[in-house]
Amino acid sequence: MRTLSTWNVNGLRAVFKKNLQHYLRDSSPDLLCLQEIKAMPEDVQEELSILETTYHVYLNSATIKGYSGTAILVKKSTAPNSFRVQNVETMEGRLMVYEDDHCIVINGYYPNGRRDHSRVGDKIEMTFRALDLALNYKLNHPDKTLIMTGDFNTAHREIDLKNPSTNKFTTGFLNIERAAIDLVLESRMVDVFRYFNPNQVDAYTWWSYRNFSREKNIGWRLDYNFCHESDIKKMIRMEHHTQVTGSDHCPLWLQFI
Repeated sequence: MRTLSTWNVNGLRAVFKKNLQHYLRDSSPDLLCLQEIKAMPEDVQEELSILETTYHVYLNSATIKGYSGTAILVKKSTAPNSFRVQNVETMEGRLMVYEDDHCIVINGYYPNGRRDHSRVGDKIEMTFRALDLALNYKLNHPDKTLIMTGDFNTAHREIDLKNPSTNKFTTGFLNIERAAIDLVLESRMVDVFRYFNPNQVDAYTWWSYRNFSREKNIGWRLDYNFCHESDIKKMIRMEHHTQVTGSDHCPLWLQFI
């Protein structure tokens, strides 16, 4: 049995000061995928030295200081004898791959389409790139469990955001963005949360900092775990840890074989 947590932390330094250490102590995931770390290694030396007492830490920092970026943490006490972590998209640090003898995890931070929709195309292009990467891994390693995780910055269905009717022309809920998630599912990938909770409403992973949105649970489900359909029976439990604060997103928790 293994555990995977994914969390858009909206700044590694900021969440470290708020709640990251408590979350790691309480949940202790075998793998932790982070998005939007907004830090280069030299910016977080103190934080890394503390994390590295328990985890192998791999950063994929954006070339622009204080922007984007992802990370993968592998718990030392449960790490397999052999594994590798690869940075795939490095300009903005948005895509990483973890691989060992039993599983492949693709960690992604997909662009926000922006209010003027100027980065919607970039988001869709990255989604297709990550999907192609995932399917090629599965083709070459059919026995390994395949998981795509991260902040996809899109609410897939009307059930996945509080106010769908007023957001039809808002990035994150555009038809073209939702169609990209459709393609992921049509490519033999499964939305693990919806597999376990097909009709659950008010299940969100992101809330605006404005107007007490989190307290009122006016949110969006932007963060996902997708697994290959051949691996769905290996998925044991999937949760949103909405009680965990420190970011405008909450962590996702997945237990799998």
